[in-house]
Amino acid sequence: MSKEIGAIFKKCFLNKILPIFSKKKELIQEQSVVDVVKDEVNALWDIVNKMNEDGQESFDVDFEKELMKSFNYLKERFTNEELEKSYAWIRYVNVMIHSKNPTNEYLIKYISADNYIFLTNRLYNLTKSIHKENDRVIVKNIEKFNEDVWHYILNNINSNDIPSCLALGKAAQKRKNYEEARKWYTRVMEMDEPFNGVTSILACYEEETKEMLANIRKSKETKTASFEKVHELNLQQEAIYKKWSDIMEKYLNSGDDITEQYKREYIALIAGYARFERNKGNYKGAMELLEKVPDTFPDIHRIYAEEAMLYQHKTYKNSYYSLDKSIDTFKKAYDAISKHKGSKALYHKSMKSILIPLANSYFYSKRYDEAEEICDRVLKMDSKEKSAIKLKNKIASINV
Repeated sequence: MSKEIGAIFKKCFLNKILPIFSKKKELIQEQSVVDVVKDEVNALWDIVNKMNEDGQESFDVDFEKELMKSFNYLKERFTNEELEKSYAWIRYVNVMIHSKNPTNEYLIKYISADNYIFLTNRLYNLTKSIHKENDRVIVKNIEKFNEDVWHYILNNINSNDIPSCLALGKAAQKRKNYEEARKWYTRVMEMDEPFNGVTSILACYEEETKEMLANIRKSKETKTASFEKVHELNLQQEAIYKKWSDIMEKYLNSGDDITEQYKREYIALIAGYARFERNKGNYKGAMELLEKVPDTFPDIHRIYAEEAMLYQHKTYKNSYYSLDKSIDTFKKAYDAISKHKGSKALYHKSMKSILIPLANSYFYSKRYDEAEEICDRVLKMDSKEKSAIKLKNKIASINV
């Protein structure tokens, strides 16, 4: 009997009690890492705050040296896995970018093939929070650090890292350096997963075109060179749309198994292509593109929305113009997206892209009550949506 009791106790100890002690030990060890990291980072924050209060020249401390010394101490004491669990690196990045004349090189060299995906995800989240602070100096520091990180990854870790190429393209585009941006997007287009490069380069062309047209409208004189540049940009966009729609349609018709994601990408391309043709005044071409997409494809609401916008576009050249058809097709898009909600933020964004132009179609049809009701639905999703507020004000001025 005693042997049976002993066996039962041993089994219980191994299966239930020992794991509890092991987990507790692990939690204590992890907590101790966090505490040490916080202490080290807080000491650096004290230096930064003192430097910013007194001025760097009057504060006799080499911040870069102190940061390196502190981070080296952590690396000697803890494993990389422990440091990453405690978010040590991103804590140091945060304090570094708040210092005067921040140095990026030391912390960037910590990035490796084993941790770069994890660390860049943390960096992305930090960058979003820094932008919300709206401090120009700190924003400039974090953006500079980001670009240095992306270059480091491409030069030293993964020369085909798509997120880094896209990020560098977007950074260049933000500076309105469209040529540089397109070089990065073209690099992505030459990789195994080219689609984000295709959509990014098309968006880049579109942004530059809109900017040039806006500048032409502001100018009192006709600028022939600017119009020629716009024409050139349009031709380049058209060539990309044509090339990639042909590539994707060939694959869709190949008989191979087509993933849902590939179908979504195709819809995104065709929706953009049809909008491009509509904006050029090629309404027939736009409709022919939209009619090619099967109703069974995911995200079909995007195709319906583009078709509805085509019906809404009032010009004597547009034989498809019909506000009634526009309203019916926007409702069709609404029904389609209602079945596939996805994340709340994405769902609301997609819904607004349908409901706001639907409200406009009601407004143009002088169905003001229905237009206002749609605006109220949009404002329940986003109380700050300017388009809905503006349209409600227009309706109110008519009803006075």
